[in-house]
Amino acid sequence: MERKGCFFALLAGVVWATMGGLGVVLGGLGLTPYEIAFNRLFFGFLLTAIFLCKKGKDKLKIDKKGFIYILIIGIITQACTNIFYYSSVNISGSIVATLLVCTGPLFTMIFSSFIFKQKLTKFNLISLAVTLVGCLFVIVNGDIKKINFDVVGIGFGILSGITYGLFPIFSKKLEGQYDSEVITSYAFGVGAIVVFIFCDFGSLMSEYSNNNIIATSLLLGLLPTGIAFFLFLKAINYIPVVKASIISLVEIPTTAIIGTLFLNEVITVSGGVGMFLVLGGIWISKFK
Repeated sequence: MERKGCFFALLAGVVWATMGGLGVVLGGLGLTPYEIAFNRLFFGFLLTAIFLCKKGKDKLKIDKKGFIYILIIGIITQACTNIFYYSSVNISGSIVATLLVCTGPLFTMIFSSFIFKQKLTKFNLISLAVTLVGCLFVIVNGDIKKINFDVVGIGFGILSGITYGLFPIFSKKLEGQYDSEVITSYAFGVGAIVVFIFCDFGSLMSEYSNNNIIATSLLLGLLPTGIAFFLFLKAINYIPVVKASIISLVEIPTTAIIGTLFLNEVITVSGGVGMFLVLGGIWISKFK
């Protein structure tokens, strides 16, 4: 069972890694960061809702308590994470923003120790530390001068890490009470509505006349949104949320590899060392 959970978490991280490349493509087609975030959540909601319709109408019904959970998860872990992340990108750049959102598992670890009373072992701490250092090496990729240490940008980045780290906590909390896939799908819809406030309606409508934007947005909603989140939800059915969060950080080196293969980006020695450290950190997480 544990191997199955590790596999799902690893696969979720790999699929999450497609988000960066698809985001770059949409950015090149003229979309703003908030429009990209909206498209991700909107099409993620649309596609997962279609998929979940196969479960039957009874499975899709939510009571008042479930609706409150949907609002909380949608606003905090989806809308706020995207808003904080892209605000950090706009102020401090993508390197700082990406690094700080990757601190999500650190906050997951802290929250789970209080909420689920999960004992933090020395291997948890070592694994997370090694993995985060590896992420730093991969993201900086040998050029530390690119880092912009703006206090406000760093603040938004840390907030994105906190809200991102809360998703596994809320999902685990709902285990056995509601269908977590249904709750997450609805949460995508709530998140899309909130992020839409930051978008220009006229601009979005004109962009939807471009078939390339529609196709790429569908992939963004399908792969790093619908499929990746559902795989992660499968993972935490078998392994602790902390371990699943750490393993899913394989997203960072996978993103670098995708950038090298398809976006003509270059991985330096520093980036290579970082990948090795991330994989090493994930391997350490296997120990108890």
